[in-house]
Amino acid sequence: AGCAEQRVLEDARKILGDSSFDIYAFGSHCNGFDVRGSDLDITVVAGGLDVPSKKRERQKLKFRLLKQLRNKMRKHARTAFKRRKKGLDTPFFKSNELIAARVPVLKAVHSPSNLEVDIVAENRIGVHNSKLLRTYAGLHPKVRELGRFVKLWASSQGIGSAKDHCISSYAWVLLSIFHLQRLRAIPSLQSKSLIGSRGKKHLVGGFDCTFCTDENRLKEMRKRAQERLDGLSLADLAYGFFERFSSLDWAENMVSVRYASLGIPRTDKKKSRKLMWIEDPFELSHNLGKGVVDSTFRMITRAFASAAHAMKAGPVVPLTTRRLHDNKEQPNNPNNQPKLNHADESKAKAGKSKGRERKEAMMAAGGDIRKKRDDIKSKSKGGKDDGFDNSQPELHLIREMIDPEFALRVRGVVLQLVEAGVLTSKAISMEMLDAVDDGTGLLHQQAKEAARCLGFAGAGELIGCILIAFSEE
Repeated sequence: AGCAEQRVLEDARKILGDSSFDIYAFGSHCNGFDVRGSDLDITVVAGGLDVPSKKRERQKLKFRLLKQLRNKMRKHARTAFKRRKKGLDTPFFKSNELIAARVPVLKAVHSPSNLEVDIVAENRIGVHNSKLLRTYAGLHPKVRELGRFVKLWASSQGIGSAKDHCISSYAWVLLSIFHLQRLRAIPSLQSKSLIGSRGKKHLVGGFDCTFCTDENRLKEMRKRAQERLDGLSLADLAYGFFERFSSLDWAENMVSVRYASLGIPRTDKKKSRKLMWIEDPFELSHNLGKGVVDSTFRMITRAFASAAHAMKAGPVVPLTTRRLHDNKEQPNNPNNQPKLNHADESKAKAGKSKGRERKEAMMAAGGDIRKKRDDIKSKSKGGKDDGFDNSQPELHLIREMIDPEFALRVRGVVLQLVEAGVLTSKAISMEMLDAVDDGTGLLHQQAKEAARCLGFAGAGELIGCILIAFSEE
């Protein structure tokens, strides 16, 4: 967890701390795959308390624990308000809403950070799941980058939440890890060859949560991951991800990070009734795709196929023509740069030459976009995201996934509009950027395809981010 999240967790322990239970963070803020806007997930674990074996009794226990915490939060908040009137800055949690769902959740907001916090009870497995993902994320930077990209992409396609009968962000991260396992870039950390068949098992609630934590073995894994992944760009990995799952026969297979294998038949009748089967690494009976229904299954498979097609056919995204196969070594490409043919290469060189002459003008164009972004953001209530925040991971993805030659073409067209006075800091809008074209219709069509593939609202938003991302180089 980051510094702000760590402070919130410490405040929770101080405010809610009790000898009868412990407080742990889990989820994206501490597993290495967090993205902007993620809530902080906290679980309370009752120490020395016997957890009932029956599901209904466990639910009652969890709800009772969370109710006690809510009362404690409200009592502390009243004290904090009194202290603040005396000029004493005291952190507290507000807006305490207890949701009596299948998994009871206590929703709160930490003050003064305004970080949203979701508190659940007795999620011991979640803590160990976060530790497992954090270990995977530490094997190579691209493990983390691909997982974050997949989460952003799924969210942009409206298929990134289990609440909408799709799959959770946690499941999407597992899919990204599984893809890297099938590329033989990273192994299964739960492999018996790594933890040993005679090693001591770490049991949590009857589930085997053992995985490799030996630093010497992890060092070897990092070295192998570096050999396999340093020559591949994030775009290469994303394309392989979409291609793999767009062609997967979900009716016959389940995805298992535990086995790092796809050839596990779904023979169980209960399992075979589910459209998707994504195995939880520890709670093996838990299918992370069990909530998917016919309509959302079609949405997910169409999204896979659409992204794979767009990245394969579109000239916007910097991909080589090779396909990523499981067992073939990839050619070394240390700079993660797209491979261009001779015609494209000459165009790129010519564009770079002209780019030097127009650099000052284009920096001004990029400045106009940033100024408009700041104006919009300053007027937005609560700092609403307008799509042009330079700290966003989307700009990093654009630098990785947009063909530099295409970016030069976009900048050239925008420069003409700037010189003609059509685009200025006072007269720029998303609608105007959305209409940017080179006169042939090709550039606009390519921008639309790239925007759809990368999860942007439209061509205008993509073009604006291209100006920001590439004008800073």
